[in-house]
Amino acid sequence: MSELDPLLLFANIVIGAIGTGYFIYGKRQSHMLALLAGIGLIGLTFLVNDLLWLCLWAIALMTAPKWLGQFF
Repeated sequence: MSELDPLLLFANIVIGAIGTGYFIYGKRQSHMLALLAGIGLIGLTFLVNDLLWLCLWAIALMTAPKWLGQFF
């Protein structure tokens, strides 16, 4: 079992909170891309254990509704 990294733990909390915000916004506004991005951000915190990859994937998921919203 590896040692817990405080910075990774903090990043997980922040990204999970942002994901919860995306999820709630997507559900209330019936915005499917934001809803899926929120689910992805929440799930990402459980799946990724490297800080760099966590941040890169989180940025990609946070910008996805904006960029993909232009096409749908």
